[in-house]
Formats: sequence, C-alpha cells, structure tokens
Amino acid sequence: DDPPLQKGLRQARREGATVVWCHNSFGLEDIPNWFSGTVDAQNIFDGGSHDSYEKTFYRYLNVGLRVPFSTGTDWFIYDFSRVYVKMKGELMPERWLSALRKGRSYITNGPLMELRCGKYDIGDIIAIDKPQKMVFRGTACGRNDFRKLQMVYNGKVVAETSSRHFRAKAKTDSSGYHKAVLNWTLNADQPGWVALRVNSGFTTLPTTAPVVQKGKGVNEFGQGLFGHTSPIYIDYTGKRVFQHRIAKALKNEMESSIDEILGRSKFFGDVEKMQVLRVYEKGIEALERRLEAEK
Repeated sequence: DDPPLQKGLRQARREGATVVWCHNSFGLEDIPNWFSGTVDAQNIFDGGSHDSYEKTFYRYLNVGLRVPFSTGTDWFIYDFSRVYVKMKGELMPERWLSALRKGRSYITNGPLMELRCGKYDIGDIIAIDKPQKMVFRGTACGRNDFRKLQMVYNGKVVAETSSRHFRAKAKTDSSGYHKAVLNWTLNADQPGWVALRVNSGFTTLPTTAPVVQKGKGVNEFGQGLFGHTSPIYIDYTGKRVFQHRIAKALKNEMESSIDEILGRSKFFGDVEKMQVLRVYEKGIEALERRLEAEK
C-alpha cells in the first residue's frame, strides 16, 4: 500500500495513540514495524484463526522483543475474545492502555488467568547476573472446562496440568467452575521468557464459521477455549533471549517482501515505491544491528 502503514503509525504515536497490530500476522509490514518500534501490542484471534502463537508472538519474543499480547472480536460478535490488563488506581482509558503497553495483559475467550514469580507479575522483567532458582505459579479459572493449563518457556511447553471441576458454594448454582494451578521451577542461567496458556485441545481457534462444536473445551459460543498471558521476562547479565535462527528467518521474510514488491507491485512513480521499500529496509537494518550485537 501507498502510503505505507508505518507513516500513519508514527503519526498516531506522536499524537499519543497506542498501536495494536491486528489480525495476527495476516497482512504486510508487521515484521518491519515491530523492529522499527512502531507497534505497542499484538492481536491474535481477532477475526479468524489464521496463524498461531508461534508465528504471532513467540518468534518476536525469541529475538528479544517485548511483545504485549492482545485480542478482540473485530466487528463480529462471534466469541468472547478479550484482553485484560492488571492496573492500579481508577479505571481510565489512559491507564488501561499504559498497562497494555507495559505487557501486563492476558488474552482469553473464557478462563481468567494469573501468573506470578515471587513478587514479579505479568509484564515484569527479572534482571539477574548469576544463576538463580525461580518458582513460577500460574492459575486459570472458568465456567467451562478448558482441559489443560501449560507453562511456556522460550516458546516450549515445559509443564502442564489438567483442569478440575469444583462445586459452586451457592446451593442454587449447580454448574460450579473449573480451575487449574500449575507450579514450575526454573534454574535460570540464561535470558528468556515465561508465559502461561490454556490448551483446550482445539487446533483451530477461534473461527467465524457457524457454531458446530459442543462439549468440553468450548465456551457458550461453541468456540474452542483459549487463553495466554503476556510473558514475564528474564534478562541475564544485561541480555535478552536471542535465537539467531529465528532472527535470520525474519530477515529472510523481509527480504522476500522486498522482492515481491519489486516484482508485483505497481506505483505511480519511484517516490511511492521507495516509501514502501524503505519500511522493509529500515526493519532489516534494525534486525541486522541486533544480529551484530549478538555475535
């Protein structure tokens, strides 16, 4: 597109806006805008089920980016997809958005979630300069059976537990609730990140298709239950996690986008073309600086 989205994003941020990249990575400019620092949070499952946690969040996190999780239901009301943030003081839009930018968020279409490591909460950075044992505690609670609660470390599931059904305290309520508590110990000797997620057993989450699913693992809309916290980050000796393989793959994607623009796109002139190309060139330059620093 011309003008590129980045121009509008930068102007919006100058005016005090919070920028949320929507529709997972279904679109263009997501990678270069993350590396250029023009995005504040990332949506997933906000109008379809394309892509996954691995592509939408994990690959960015594994090259040292701080990526607050977000979601929504676009203009359709087909699910309960919502982002919640933990904040202090009076509930005001400015404070809520500030907490989202800081990554104090979790996304869900059902269960409520918590993740802590001692005094640290979702979005916090634990800075250490020597090996240290850390105990992470996660909980999820909801009206419907979400089946599994999982702890994720640098994109890999490292612990999980099943949800349990509890009777409601009120005698008039026969439905009760489902809850899971998960503790995991990490002997931290390198940088990384830890998050908590729900795994209801559905590989496609959610969808705008007609409701056909019933039984365990779904909500009142018949959508497969999901939930995922933003991470708690671990910086080790001043460094963030950085996986060279993923960084090089992201660089290759941006280079492929440039090739596609040059091969398929049509512009009124070279000025328009260079505006669009420059978005990807700046993203590649920013990533190359990270690669050079991590040698």
